[in-house]
Amino acid sequence: MIRKFAFLGFLILFILTNVSFAGGRISITGSNLQATTTCANDTIRFFSNPDPQITNRQWKVLNSDGSVFLTGTGNNFSINGNMLLKAPPGDLNDNFIAVYFNADSNSSAISWVSISLTVVPTPEIIMPISPTLCQGNAANLVPTVVGVSLPDANYINFWTTPSLTTVNSVNLSATAAGTYSFFVKIKTGSQCSDRKTLQLTPTSVPIATVVGGATKTRCAGQTFQLEAKDNANSGTLSYAWSPATNLSSTIIANPRVGNSTSVLPTTYTVTITNNGNCSSSFSVEVRTNPTITGGIILPNNSTLCKFPATNIGTDIGGGTAPFSYSWLPNIGLDNPNIANPNVTPLSFSGINYTLTGIDAKGCSVSKKVLIKRSSLVLSFKNSSNANICVGNVKTFELSRKLGLPPYNFNSDNRLTKINDTTYSTPNINTTGNFLYVITVTDASGCYDKDTIKISSDPAPNIVYGNQNTLSGCSGLQLQLSVTTILSGPISKFTWEQKSEISDINSSIPGISVINPPNSATAYLLTLTGADPECKSVITTYIQSNPTPQIAITRLSGELFIETPLNLNSSGTAGLINLLWQFGDGNTSTGVNTSHIYAINQRYIVTLSGENSFGCQGKDTLHLKLLKKSTGLIYVPNAFLPNSDNLDNKTFKIFCEDGEINTAVFSAKIYNIFGKIVYSTTNYSDMRVKGWDGEGFNSGVYTYVIEGQFVDEKPYSLPGRVNLIR
Repeated sequence: MIRKFAFLGFLILFILTNVSFAGGRISITGSNLQATTTCANDTIRFFSNPDPQITNRQWKVLNSDGSVFLTGTGNNFSINGNMLLKAPPGDLNDNFIAVYFNADSNSSAISWVSISLTVVPTPEIIMPISPTLCQGNAANLVPTVVGVSLPDANYINFWTTPSLTTVNSVNLSATAAGTYSFFVKIKTGSQCSDRKTLQLTPTSVPIATVVGGATKTRCAGQTFQLEAKDNANSGTLSYAWSPATNLSSTIIANPRVGNSTSVLPTTYTVTITNNGNCSSSFSVEVRTNPTITGGIILPNNSTLCKFPATNIGTDIGGGTAPFSYSWLPNIGLDNPNIANPNVTPLSFSGINYTLTGIDAKGCSVSKKVLIKRSSLVLSFKNSSNANICVGNVKTFELSRKLGLPPYNFNSDNRLTKINDTTYSTPNINTTGNFLYVITVTDASGCYDKDTIKISSDPAPNIVYGNQNTLSGCSGLQLQLSVTTILSGPISKFTWEQKSEISDINSSIPGISVINPPNSATAYLLTLTGADPECKSVITTYIQSNPTPQIAITRLSGELFIETPLNLNSSGTAGLINLLWQFGDGNTSTGVNTSHIYAINQRYIVTLSGENSFGCQGKDTLHLKLLKKSTGLIYVPNAFLPNSDNLDNKTFKIFCEDGEINTAVFSAKIYNIFGKIVYSTTNYSDMRVKGWDGEGFNSGVYTYVIEGQFVDEKPYSLPGRVNLIR
């Protein structure tokens, strides 16, 4: 609440006093003391003369009947104007109480000064709830003034718009966003007033539309939906449709329009309102086209022959020409987009065909018809394709589900025994490739037919590439092969004795001869042509011969170089071409042998030979030859790192070259506390470089040297060495 006062919001009353001591009394006089007016709810403050000789300042507020309303003490005193209003409040120009100021000095004199107050009610503005300012529209601003009555003679009021235009009216129509101020002032000397502001923010407005445009066309008897949309996406929406005639709902976005036979158009208007209370409207005209009539003229019987095809006719009336047609499903129809197609029935249980006719206005009518196939069916049970071996006779069985007897069979003359009303297994004897057609007609004139393609194949004729009898060594592998095919085609190779054949379906299989020695086994080859009945069988025999079982035996003795090695054999009786190979380039013959090796390394000894069947045997022996060692290793008991003699500067071992097995070696040196100061597994490091004692003081150190000689004998050398500086 904003108030303006001529005396800046409160009354300041200076009470001027003159103090005299005539007759022992204090005389207080004042100036500018007069009646004043104040606004309700304002605080009025009185000030006394600050003369220090004035004591016992007392303030009193009296009612109009002289009774005390309020008291106080001190140099100043405050009164709220609203406290002084009479009941009922709001009466203008009421003269209220007097305010008295009492002062004395030592209680020797008392003086009173008074002033009359008039309390004027203060107007209070109650602004309207923030109205909606929809973009492009006006908002009505209607405030309310309470606390005072507002005759024209007693107040002025006005709006201040964002463009600083004064509008001397309570009601204002605002079309722009901004802050609006409303001001009310009492037309009296008090100038009591109030001011309030209202902030207007523009709100987006829906852009109402109906999907599909302002015109909708439907066919009589049809229902469809109207779909309203807000193209501005302006917030949460509500919908209102009018008129409600024939609508499923008037408060949803997509009401359904009920069916109608009237051709008069109806205009529906939808008003879309968002959560900002802004709205817009859109109208759509619903037009109804006349319906079409008609139906399907069915054949006399809905169960039809597969052959010949039957015509289905239609008759459509009403609507607007020209018409288009659509049959679904379109199977069995010669043209699914005409009124009267030919149908070839395909199902015994029937197919529901639906014909839809559409006129030039888009109005349609649909009808259904169930078309069943007659029970006459003919087919070959065997296959639609078959092969027959040249010179053979093959029987093909017909599968029939017959209509009405008697039946008439008709076919190519290569099919025999078919002119019989009950015969279903015709025989074929052919030497060529033909397509055969059988047609059966029943008493009602329905007929069915089926075809079969028969190919005649010659029997395979081959020349076997190997002898009828083959021989091989037991445990070895032979190979069978087909080298010449005189006639065919060949669709499959099949060999028996499967467990010994690597691939029974190959024309060149491998055979492992694992039969007992001196035994023969028959292997059968079956060649199958394109017709599984066309086959050719060839037999061959495999003779299995024994393979020598040679074994090498080493006589006892150490395996050292430069020492004779004695070798014997077994299983070599009767064998020829015996040959010993020692692995060092030397060979020998004979059942038993002896050999000396010069170099210590690993060798493979091989003994081979063959028997009278030409079957070869072989055995091998793996040897590791060693060199005898002297078993001598020299270890010094002292070394001098500062010596000029290179051999004395480091601690290292000495032995004959080739004596040590360098792969097995370990050297460790410890101080007097048992801590390792040097360690290596590299024999060359200890033999050539040794331990130089770098960083260690003179003293006695313990060493342990372990390993193997070249003849695999182990050694372990513990001891002590002096490091002397």
